[in-house]
Amino acid sequence: MKNKKGFTLIELLAVIVILAIIALIATPIILNMISKAKRSAAKDSALGYIDAINYNNELASMNNEYSVNYEVIADGNDIDIDTIDVKMKGKLPDGGTVSISNGRVTNLTLCIDGYSIESTNGKDVEITGTCNAQGITLTKAVFESSSTSWSTIRKAARKKNFGNDLVGATREIDMGSLGKHTVRVANASYPAACKASGYSQTACGLVLEFTDVLEQQKMNSNASYAGGWPATLMRAHLNTDTNSIYSKLPSDLQSVIADTFVVSGHGETSVNTNYTSTDKLYLLAPKEIWNVELNQDTAHSLTRQLDYYAKYNVTSSSYSAVLKPYTGSESNDGWWLRSAELNGSYGTFYTSDQNGRQRGAYASWNRGVSPAFRIG
Repeated sequence: MKNKKGFTLIELLAVIVILAIIALIATPIILNMISKAKRSAAKDSALGYIDAINYNNELASMNNEYSVNYEVIADGNDIDIDTIDVKMKGKLPDGGTVSISNGRVTNLTLCIDGYSIESTNGKDVEITGTCNAQGITLTKAVFESSSTSWSTIRKAARKKNFGNDLVGATREIDMGSLGKHTVRVANASYPAACKASGYSQTACGLVLEFTDVLEQQKMNSNASYAGGWPATLMRAHLNTDTNSIYSKLPSDLQSVIADTFVVSGHGETSVNTNYTSTDKLYLLAPKEIWNVELNQDTAHSLTRQLDYYAKYNVTSSSYSAVLKPYTGSESNDGWWLRSAELNGSYGTFYTSDQNGRQRGAYASWNRGVSPAFRIG
């Protein structure tokens, strides 16, 4: 019987040397392939950004129902991309400027995935170097720091770069005649449900809400829920009136607040369709706070509980985290929600009462105002 022999030391060394030579040759090739792929992806994202802006402006200029969510990006030189809100395929730029003429991109400079990318004609792009504007992860400490600009917060929101401790973080803002108030991070996630067609975006992405009641107002001048949330005086008071709550926000905060697709219950028994609107500021819905599916709130299935209220296990029987004090007072106050209550001919909307429970109230009654809004 023949003895089986193993490899000799010289043979093992020879194999190791051969493998090392192969690795030495292959590594630069592989790294070069990876670099080329990253460069190509960055250029594709830049082209996608150009297409997104052009498409956005084209839709915004069309006089039809689909243009409601698109704002015209006006002509101008060197527009900071942080002021432009478009949806696109690929990686969003970390920074840069763009010039637009007649509604179309003419040239731009972007920082994408570490590459500086330029276009001089709005059609072709080239990589001209590297850049370091990679953005940050938005943590509790970063959000609460007064040195963190709202535009930086917006960058993180668009990239969904959120730390695990972000929910509940607070920040004080000066609202002029309304005084100083605190907003907190009520949501920092974007689950799959948020991508569904017709789903309310009010509890999706980076959502901030006031921690107190700013003032007391009526939902409507009379006890009516006709037209639901979109038709209320409260909605106009928050968003579009000359002396609106939105107009009192700091200008740098205003510039980063997203237009939010809002779904709200119809209330009226003669109406079978929920209402939709696009708002800067909006009120919350019962589902977004207590995670309850009330039959009287006909839009309850089209939203979700905010992360903040889920974090504190808020339910219809556990609601201490819902309490909000009235401005300048230690007493808790009730505050309006946007959901009309389905109850026949009575014009009532839901509220959170002074104890933190959901309650109905006539639209003509004075209740607290404590809105929410999205950054993006």
